[in-house]
Amino acid sequence: MATHRAAVIARKAAEMLRMDMPGQNQPLSGGAKSTVRLRLLSRRMIILLHLVRSSGRLTYGRDTGISEFDWRVILETGIYGQPLVSELAGLLDVDKAQVSRAVNRLIASGLLHRPKLRDPVRLSTDGQRLYERLRQLALARNRMLLAGVPADHMPVIRSALAKVGRAAEALLEEEREGPTPSAMALPQAAADDSLGGLIIPEMLVTVRTIRRGTVPAYKRLSGLSDLEWIVLAWIYDGEPLTLTELIARMERDKSQIGRVIKRMLEIGLVDKDESAPRRILLSVTEKGRAVFHRLELEARRRDDIYRASLTGEEDRILGEAVDQMIRNAEQILSYERAIAAH
Repeated sequence: MATHRAAVIARKAAEMLRMDMPGQNQPLSGGAKSTVRLRLLSRRMIILLHLVRSSGRLTYGRDTGISEFDWRVILETGIYGQPLVSELAGLLDVDKAQVSRAVNRLIASGLLHRPKLRDPVRLSTDGQRLYERLRQLALARNRMLLAGVPADHMPVIRSALAKVGRAAEALLEEEREGPTPSAMALPQAAADDSLGGLIIPEMLVTVRTIRRGTVPAYKRLSGLSDLEWIVLAWIYDGEPLTLTELIARMERDKSQIGRVIKRMLEIGLVDKDESAPRRILLSVTEKGRAVFHRLELEARRRDDIYRASLTGEEDRILGEAVDQMIRNAEQILSYERAIAAH
């Protein structure tokens, strides 16, 4: 039975690896347009995180039966013991109101407990059992993700990620005007240190810092929001791209992408072809290409600064590790999609 299942998964894997996600989730096998950008270390780390999140959504969702955001709340609550809602918002990098809604849902379902409104959140007995399942899955996924990465490279990788994060923080300060905004509250220490060896949370901290600096820089250079320039990159790499394909690849709400496309049509960055029945083909206009290339130059400038903070050995080891983890993450995602298809 196991042999038959593996054969099915192997047959499905080849076709499932064809999904390309420019900017945020571009596989190593991307097209000619994406080849240059794949040399950017920061871009490859973002690719890796999106691949991991996509497979995690399938893995954890299948095992727990709850939404992605809810199991993330459970996982962070288990790791940090009894966090406040504001602390969970900082850990998840989302708005406090979104966390509050999730906490209320999980309290109603008996997975979380909070005596009073402003009290810390803690796991119930059922929540603790669910957390233990999530913890075991996280450790197993981490082992698969790091397959082929030498164990003695891990200290160098972690040091390099910290250096890139500091370089990104310096660039973020350049973009800030006026008083530095206060950061979201974070717990002082984790209650469960058994997950301390996970590499993705460390990379996520670095990439979040990179993104916090990139968003205002791109806004200054192009006038586009975070989602708008990501959509532009998608269409640029995949054109002509149907609206249906764009929505599926970005894994975003249809109405949300529709609003972005409407604005980009209005300002002349994107064009659409509705000549084919039941298909809307999207492409980038000359004006859109000029904006995109301006953002690409800024991305390369920033990536050069990140890598200049590393020694030659650190740059090589981190780059090789990220590429290996991307290959592993692609295989994990293909495996999960094959299971989901059956």
